[in-house]
Amino acid sequence: RVFDQQQRKVFYDRFQEILAEEQPYTFLYVGEALPAVSKRFREVKPAPAGIRYNFNKWFVPKTEQKYAR
Repeated sequence: RVFDQQQRKVFYDRFQEILAEEQPYTFLYVGEALPAVSKRFREVKPAPAGIRYNFNKWFVPKTEQKYAR
């Protein structure tokens, strides 16, 4: 792993070059989405990668859970 931001940029720039040269498919369309999540859920953090990138960390506090297992 590389934690230095300048060095990471070098790696990401090279990755983008390789991807542009050797990409097997070009995505010309990305559908729009308007996700909605109940305010009971915690750790929902929207990001450029989308709203579901960390869904495995989402939870509902016990005091706000409506359904038991």
